Amino acid sequence: MTLRNEKGYTQERLADMLGVSTATVSKWECANAYPDITLLPKIAEIFNVSVDYLLGYDMTYQKTISEIVAEANELRRELKGDEAEALIKKTLARYPNNLQLKFELARHKLLNARYKSKKERDRLLSEAAKGFEYVAEHDEDEKRRAWSLHFLTTINLIHKDYDKAAEYNAKLFGFRGLYPRVTAAVIEMNKAPGEDALHSIESCIYECIYQISLLIPWLTQYLLNKGDYDAVIRECLRAAKVYEEFVDCGWIYRDLSECYETAALAYAEKQEYDLCLDYLEKACDCAVNYDNLDYELTYNVYDIPDEVEMSDEKISSRRLMYQALLSGEREAYAPIRNTERYKEILRKLTEEKVENK
Repeated sequence: MTLRNEKGYTQERLADMLGVSTATVSKWECANAYPDITLLPKIAEIFNVSVDYLLGYDMTYQKTISEIVAEANELRRELKGDEAEALIKKTLARYPNNLQLKFELARHKLLNARYKSKKERDRLLSEAAKGFEYVAEHDEDEKRRAWSLHFLTTINLIHKDYDKAAEYNAKLFGFRGLYPRVTAAVIEMNKAPGEDALHSIESCIYECIYQISLLIPWLTQYLLNKGDYDAVIRECLRAAKVYEEFVDCGWIYRDLSECYETAALAYAEKQEYDLCLDYLEKACDCAVNYDNLDYELTYNVYDIPDEVEMSDEKISSRRLMYQALLSGEREAYAPIRNTERYKEILRKLTEEKVENK
């Protein structure tokens, strides 16, 4: 009864979820009868507890699934990705049928993959893909299924399996996404102009900016691979002009930083080092702003609710830029690495806290 009330479920709703009568649930709660043993895993999954907990075997274990997920997300914010993954994996061993934990474990593997060697990265991506495939196939939660398909699309893009990526992406069109919401916002504005309709339209506009932020890195990487550095600079600065108009949404500073740093890299390839340093400084300032704002980044393209833990994705933008500058992919910066301006940029990126620019 306590768990049901915490969820806000009526006896009727719980009964429907379990395929039993309302009277049966009432008998359980009054201790006049007990659930069939085959129902215990389903009851445990609904309430995000273990079967042990239901049986009173592990009453000392008080943390809920949501608290564990939040703890893992906090570890990730502290750049302890391996510890976050281990915590979710350990909890999943206690609740092996919990689909939220399966989703979170796959997500942490995907996030950890970006910092690993190729062999380790491929392993993590493969394991993450299997996790997302299971969730997409078995989870009744529409939002987690949508995000699983989105991540599967991303993984296959990374692997350059474009047919498979297209296959997963096609399934996303059955979920509420950008264009259906645009249409809904237009209808709402025509039917009942007002603050609610205005909010819907503004939300769609910000989603368009988010879509741009997803596309620009793929475009600029293609142009970098071609060696078309003028085109890289053109596209980055064109996107930056758009982002600069939307700094009120906070998370755009991260994408603005990436745009400026990519432009700086292109200038370095062209051996125009003064302009390179100018844009590296801009990128650094934006990375600092993003971290200092402590903005909770949310992805609402698929209308994801709070229970799908996406707002945790607060990776340090300064740390990511610092790692990029020291990576082998940035050898173009070699001629300026001993300059005072470059050293000052690295210093800012490693400070714990600095004032917003």
